Amino acid sequence: MRGARANAAVPDWENPAVLGINKRASHTPLRSFRDLESAVDFFRPPVPSTNATTRLLSENARRQHAAKSQVLTVRGLAGSPASGMHKLSGCDWKFKLFRNPGEVPPEFLEPDYAASDWTQIPVPLNWECAGHGTPIYTNFVYPIPLDPPFVPTLENPTGCYRHCFALEKGSVRPGDRVFLQFEGVDSAFYVWLNGNLVGFSKDSRLTAEFDVTCLLAAAEQQNTLAVQVFRWSDGTYLEDQDMWRLSGIHRDVQLLVKPAVHITDFTIRTPLTFEYGGDAGDSNGTAGLLVGAKLEVEVLLGGPSAEELAECSIIAHILDEHGRPVTTRSGPVPPVSARVAAGRWYGADTAGHAGRGSAGIGGVARLSADALALLGAPSAEGGAAGSGGLRLWSAEDPALYCLVLELRHAILGSLEFESCQLGFRHTEVRNARLLHNGHPVMLRGVNRHEWDERRGKALTEEHMIRDILLMKQNNFNAVRCSHYPNIVRWYELCAHYGLYVVDEANLETHGFDPTFVDNQSNPVNNPAWAGAFLDRAMGMYGRDKNQPAVLMWSLGNESGYGPAHLAMAGYLRARDPSRPIHYEGGGSRTAATDIIPPMYARPSQLQALTALVDNGEERRPIMLCEYAHSMGNSTGNLDQYWEAFESHPSIAGGFIWDWADQCLRATTTRPDGSKVEYWAYGGDFGDKPNDGQFCCNGLVFPDRSPHPALFEAKAVMAPIAFAWEDQDGGDAASLTLRVRNKYDICTASNIALQWRLLLNGKPLTHPGLGTVAEALHVPTDTAVATTAAPLLDGGWYDAGAAGPMPPRSAGVLQLQTSSETLTDVLRDAATAAAAGSLSRAGGGVRLEAHFEVRALLRTALRWAEVGHVVAHQQLPLPKQVDLGAAERAVAAVLTNAAAAAAADPVAAAIAHLQYEQDPASGTVTIRRAGPDDLHLRISGASGCIESYGVRGSELLAAPLEPCFFRACTDNDRGGTSGSSYAARWLEAGLDRLQPYGRINVEVLEISGGVASDAGSATVGSTLRVRASWILRPGERKPGPGARAQEGVGIGEMGGTHWFAVVDSSSLATTAAAAPQSASSTTMEPGAAAVGPEGEIRIEATYDVQPTGQVHIAWRMDTRDALPAPLPAGLMPSLPRVGIRGVAPARLGDVSWLGGGPHECYWDRKAAAHVGQYGAAVQDMRVPYVFPQESGGRADVRWVALLPQSGSHELGLAALSATPPPAPHLHVSVSKHSMEAIHAARHEYELSTDPDALTFFHLDYLHMGVGGDDSWSPTVHPEFLIPPAVYAWQMVLTPCTTPLDAEWAYCALQNAVLGAAGAVDL
Repeated sequence: MRGARANAAVPDWENPAVLGINKRASHTPLRSFRDLESAVDFFRPPVPSTNATTRLLSENARRQHAAKSQVLTVRGLAGSPASGMHKLSGCDWKFKLFRNPGEVPPEFLEPDYAASDWTQIPVPLNWECAGHGTPIYTNFVYPIPLDPPFVPTLENPTGCYRHCFALEKGSVRPGDRVFLQFEGVDSAFYVWLNGNLVGFSKDSRLTAEFDVTCLLAAAEQQNTLAVQVFRWSDGTYLEDQDMWRLSGIHRDVQLLVKPAVHITDFTIRTPLTFEYGGDAGDSNGTAGLLVGAKLEVEVLLGGPSAEELAECSIIAHILDEHGRPVTTRSGPVPPVSARVAAGRWYGADTAGHAGRGSAGIGGVARLSADALALLGAPSAEGGAAGSGGLRLWSAEDPALYCLVLELRHAILGSLEFESCQLGFRHTEVRNARLLHNGHPVMLRGVNRHEWDERRGKALTEEHMIRDILLMKQNNFNAVRCSHYPNIVRWYELCAHYGLYVVDEANLETHGFDPTFVDNQSNPVNNPAWAGAFLDRAMGMYGRDKNQPAVLMWSLGNESGYGPAHLAMAGYLRARDPSRPIHYEGGGSRTAATDIIPPMYARPSQLQALTALVDNGEERRPIMLCEYAHSMGNSTGNLDQYWEAFESHPSIAGGFIWDWADQCLRATTTRPDGSKVEYWAYGGDFGDKPNDGQFCCNGLVFPDRSPHPALFEAKAVMAPIAFAWEDQDGGDAASLTLRVRNKYDICTASNIALQWRLLLNGKPLTHPGLGTVAEALHVPTDTAVATTAAPLLDGGWYDAGAAGPMPPRSAGVLQLQTSSETLTDVLRDAATAAAAGSLSRAGGGVRLEAHFEVRALLRTALRWAEVGHVVAHQQLPLPKQVDLGAAERAVAAVLTNAAAAAAADPVAAAIAHLQYEQDPASGTVTIRRAGPDDLHLRISGASGCIESYGVRGSELLAAPLEPCFFRACTDNDRGGTSGSSYAARWLEAGLDRLQPYGRINVEVLEISGGVASDAGSATVGSTLRVRASWILRPGERKPGPGARAQEGVGIGEMGGTHWFAVVDSSSLATTAAAAPQSASSTTMEPGAAAVGPEGEIRIEATYDVQPTGQVHIAWRMDTRDALPAPLPAGLMPSLPRVGIRGVAPARLGDVSWLGGGPHECYWDRKAAAHVGQYGAAVQDMRVPYVFPQESGGRADVRWVALLPQSGSHELGLAALSATPPPAPHLHVSVSKHSMEAIHAARHEYELSTDPDALTFFHLDYLHMGVGGDDSWSPTVHPEFLIPPAVYAWQMVLTPCTTPLDAEWAYCALQNAVLGAAGAVDL
């Protein structure tokens, strides 16, 4: 079937001039409610819970959905007694997919066509999600040949739908008008009703509406709807967003029945006037004073005659969200009314009509009211909209009214009711500030694609609410609709819960000029496409103009820059002066945008932009429309972005890319024949072209479970922040916190504060601190629970309410405790713990204490319950608190215990160490006899500990060996032509290092022993063994991990999207950073590599003690580890400097003192507080869609691998022992080897054996994960590991519980810090 218009010289789907056939103009959503109550109830979400991890819809809503489904199954249509909406979707339709339009039988549209062999498909749903055709994921490379406006003739999958329905008697009255609505179809389609052409449409993300009044069959008679959908059309060239290319009817389809005289559209405006003093909207939060507010309503109408229209009036009812009259001090707010002026041609839409007779007559009614006079002056106390005084809508305080427009006939009475959420709001740009309702705003935003792991682009209300709850609970206040208008319900939900929305036109032509070298090639510069560009902006405005949540309009994404953008901007500015225009394309400082929205600008580049503001060259605010590319294990240095955001008043925040991993559920067969479901990405369906896992950029997984980066985002965007107030000159005993309210509009009056004290990572409870606070907070309420958890939680004490602290201000809070009290509490707690742990430590100890404070909601909000935590910070112990007092008290306890032990000759007896060295292999074996027997073997073939057994329990299952590689992250692979970190590491052979040449193993020091014969001795206290060897790459083994996968996402331009006056080449060139630990690491000048593969020289000194502890001092010379030279702008970095080992499978639990509880890395640990945590080993990894390095924990003091059964069998602990200011250990533990993870491409490829060995890494340094972007090496210099000489220390010790490791570490630290002054016993 060539097309509905066989006589057309050019197919409609290849003609940019054809935007639609018989398609009505875009308008605000209309529902034709039957009464006032129904018009209000529609907007309330049917959700009783704020727990995003549970089923959200109420049981009543579920019953209603089930009943509607039953009706749809029987009649093919489900009407609503409350409105004129009749759903045609929500059920199965007949469907068949053809290779191209030419293969479609012309008669398929006829009612009597035999479609018995057609399949059934749910509508709405992308047909690829039902198994028809191939999903294609591509970033910007077009899935069809770039030959606009033409699309493939033979390979243009064309889906044909048929659906039958019957209208009930009385559902359409004589004179009624009936409109057929498709809310979203990809990419173009024809529709027929009962064999008659209804129309044609493009733009897959806006509603297509057609008048079908004259085409419907009589009541109870069958109607046949036929739809032909083209996968590719000329519209495809305008929809080149980074997304899965899916097809079909993906949003609802319905009939809208309206009376003969009816509302065709209406526009709501709420002009607000503010009086500013000084620098409007300065960085301190100075806001404008509201001095004027209006409510303006323009209603367009259609009717059969001017006489009928003239008999009508519009009555505007202003109600609260629950349908109650708004009351003021003068009483209920009266309705506002206006007569309809008939004969206005623009009121009636003539699309699909040959003349005025059938199209009808237009009319208009206009209402205007002084909102301050009508609703009263704003109340300082706040309260819900409608409780007295004008309330303004914002994301922080989403105060909504409901505006109901009643169409009333002088004789017939009420004809219909239309309604919308009414939010008084105004957004403007002023003095390089982004102001909302007179307040400067900081956008804590995220980009979001419409995406469901099973349904593709077809979303349910429950799915949308879950996203919003997660966003709000994690401190987001804004969302960018990337890169197209979303389903209408999304905007209504955002207004209800409180999210600013950047509404974006369905436009992207990235593939025309991916490297930004030929702007003229973009369709925006071609007159043939100008109408299509403007149409999409007009359609977006027409549909969404009344949505309170829309903060600004966006002209699309990455479509170059040209005249059509200026036309779009001009139209929107003229239509809506209450919202700025955003556009990033062809540079971020064009005349088409009111905001400077650079994409992936680095923090340093932001400084160049703010300098333009400071110099008076710019008057527009700066907002990153995309930043922090969260692909896999990513989102590093997010805290640095937020420091930059808060450093200059012209910066209005940004939008992280992006919200959720866009993956589809797929099923595959394992080698053993079992079926497994997994998350599929580009290429998994055989789709070409594809961009692999570049669709996995989310802060949450496809099922909305959180990535660890989500916790980081919540922490750095927290609206409340804390710091110790400087007490110089004040009461030294008092403790005062400085509290910052970072809200833009709200006071901190709904914030309660709590604090707690931690000793060695565990919270303390003590009578001296008062009464422990009631448990207001349930972790699962935030939907961000993690499988790892604190070993001991609680210990929170109330600090009172934050009080009415103004927005963007700071105050002080004096705690109801003192430094003396905290000193006493720490001493008592430490002494009590030491008394119960005498067998675990002897001599002096060093302790560590932290202070934590958090902010909680005092009252429930729409998106969270009472006690929800909005901010949680860990602070150092106040300097007035004397932790040394606790250390001295513990030392005294341990001294007494040591003296008592010394008096017992049996207990004081120390078993001697025995060793022997094999003269042939050089292997040294060390033993200790007795109940705490020890067996340790240092291999002469590797220099490494290959066996470590205590009390008959072997604690290692493989040698403890140096490691300088990691399973490459997505960001590691960013780059081309060998520039990525991954490529450099693999070419240098870091993934296959092995001993080369002679391994030297020698016994250096025998303390207290006498050699019995050559190569063996009995030792009284400590045995020191030193080994040295060289590592060089072994033979490269073929396999998926042998070569670096580069180029994912290539074509993104990172920091070059912006227009700042700076040499971009200079931004990439920075000096190599030194390792953190300057005092403990010998930094020597880098030596040029002698070849393409590297070499590392290792020296390990093992001090073995009779207690079973092994002190290890490592010297790792990595100067020749990486080949040289590198291209300009790139810096060498090792992925890690550390060791790895394998523990027996029985050690299946892990505990640690360090950052957590979730995964954290050197450049992403703002949310990771130091504490004692525990988890099962299998829960330590983060199963990113594309397997990679994950599960690391930074700042680890000690880690213990323990039996999973919880028994008192022996486990293995590792302790950090490098003197400060060296970093603590970076630790990762997994049931999978590094090699297995690096080679895997999907999670299901990794073994699921519960009895698998436990693999662990102990790193002195671990490179950051980066995240400025994912297509170039962007880890910041301070988080790199340059090739150098690294010297560091650690201790292995047997343990049975976390307490063993805790007190062994405390004692070790006393020895390590001895040079700085050990505790006097």
